[in-house]
Amino acid sequence: TNVSQEEASAKAHELTKDVSKEEGNQADIEMTITESELNAMLELKAAITLVPGQVLNWSRDTPVSEWTNIGFNDQGIILINFWNIFSSGFLPNSIREIKNLKQIWINNGEMTKPLPDGLWDLENLEDIRFANVTLAGGLPGRISNLKNLKRISIVAKKDTGNNWSLPDDFGDLSKLEVLQITSNTLSGGLPESFWNLINLKRLSFNRNPNLGMQLSPKIENLKQLEQINLSNCNFTGTVPEGISKLLNLNSIDFSSNHFEGEILSSLVNLERLRILILSYNDFKGNIPQEISNLNKLIRLSLENSKFSGEIPTSIGALEKLSWLSLSNNKGLGGQIPESLYQLKNLVRLWLSNCNFEGNISDSIGNLEKLQYLILDNNPLMTGALPQGFYKLTSLRYLNLSRNSFQGGLSSEIKNLTSLEQMQLSNNHFEGSLPVELWSLKNLRVAYFNGNKFSGDIPSSVAQLPNIRNFYLRNNNFVFSNLERYHDLYIQKLRANYTYFPQSDINDEITINLRSGQSYTLEVTGLTSSGNKYQWYKGDVPIRDATAARYTLNKVDDSFVGSYHCRITNTAIDRLELKRRPIHITVTPIDPAVYGDCTECSSFTPAPGEYVI
Repeated sequence: TNVSQEEASAKAHELTKDVSKEEGNQADIEMTITESELNAMLELKAAITLVPGQVLNWSRDTPVSEWTNIGFNDQGIILINFWNIFSSGFLPNSIREIKNLKQIWINNGEMTKPLPDGLWDLENLEDIRFANVTLAGGLPGRISNLKNLKRISIVAKKDTGNNWSLPDDFGDLSKLEVLQITSNTLSGGLPESFWNLINLKRLSFNRNPNLGMQLSPKIENLKQLEQINLSNCNFTGTVPEGISKLLNLNSIDFSSNHFEGEILSSLVNLERLRILILSYNDFKGNIPQEISNLNKLIRLSLENSKFSGEIPTSIGALEKLSWLSLSNNKGLGGQIPESLYQLKNLVRLWLSNCNFEGNISDSIGNLEKLQYLILDNNPLMTGALPQGFYKLTSLRYLNLSRNSFQGGLSSEIKNLTSLEQMQLSNNHFEGSLPVELWSLKNLRVAYFNGNKFSGDIPSSVAQLPNIRNFYLRNNNFVFSNLERYHDLYIQKLRANYTYFPQSDINDEITINLRSGQSYTLEVTGLTSSGNKYQWYKGDVPIRDATAARYTLNKVDDSFVGSYHCRITNTAIDRLELKRRPIHITVTPIDPAVYGDCTECSSFTPAPGEYVI
């Protein structure tokens, strides 16, 4: 839709070349324009403001054949090209005098007045393009005068608040092939005559939220249609079965509407389809095995809908597929079929927030072009990462968060040299983070929180040139794993380095004691010299119980309860570790068994007298 300055210049040259008597330069063409045309062009120049650094050389002193930003033939000016030079202004009504004008291109600016009536008098006009332009007003009814019009592209820069609709006789534009009205406030539905545009090849109404309507069954009239984009228009109801007759379609985008019902069975015979986007609707039903008919597909987006069942095994027939998105369909589940891993052209794979289960197959290593692997929030996905995972050398974005994956990370992670984001949060991964992880120079985001990782974190983390987010909270890290380079992490990452809280330490145990016995509560596994300890009974701190070990002397009923210890460290601010509870019970001594025990403090219980 958007055309660069180079493309625009090339198009202008092509237009001139096609109509010239010789294959030479535009300057070789004998061309004259009338005084009224000349005045109209100079009035147009005066009505617009150019972006800084741009100049129009239009003047009476310069031959028209040397003017910039136009195209012409021996009949006169046929192209006005303000692509990438227009800032603001308006089209004067005198534009009607440029009678041979076929094309007018404007982008990236603001129209300060409505389009003039004179524009609709240009009977030779074939191509109108206003891209990223703020329009004052909309399309007047007289647009239907332009019987030779083949293309209308109006992409608004912003919502002006002017609701407008297509005129009732819009369908009289019988030669129209391309219709793009995007990001406007088109409203009121489509006129009945619209479905008479039988030569239409490309139709785009995306981002017209006030258009809301049901799609007419007469859509089947548009048999030349190749591309249709109705996204973000508040369409409702079902898509008519007649869409299955539009056999020239190669691109469908119905995303972000309120369409409903089953649709895929109506589309599987559209064998020219390359792009199919149905996301953010209320479509439902299974993905049929016949999806394999669409073997030219390069993008299939069905996310945020109500599709259900399993991914069909026939998905493997879509050999050209580079983009597959099925996320946020809670009814989709089962195991990911082995055939999916044969889609060697896949670049993007989104399967998040569904109900997929089982392991990731080792065959994932076949997806050598994969850049996005988004598989988060499928709690039944489990198992260790297969060796094939470490062959994804093109992978840039990885999200496996909120699943049930387990095991450790292999040193082969060093192969993922393109990786920029790695999100493994809230799984059951364990062990040390491999040193090789910190050789990934492109890594910007690393989320390891909510697992069972442990072990030391080296200084090389902070030395990664692009690292921005490093999340370690809710793992099994202790002070000694972090303290050596803690200040370096804080200095480099600030609030984007999260290391607290961490999981509780040591096992929860229950100790059964006899009256008069002693028992030493203990925290193990912490070696940092700066540790500070405080023991608690319930939620009450115990006075002077400020060491790793605390002895309960000559217990009686008053010692019964749950004890835990909270540990801080002078070098690691805000991190507090908690020793899991030790539950103490006390049983009075039975004289019938132990006699008159007057020295119970020296009592040593027999095996089995307390339980861990």
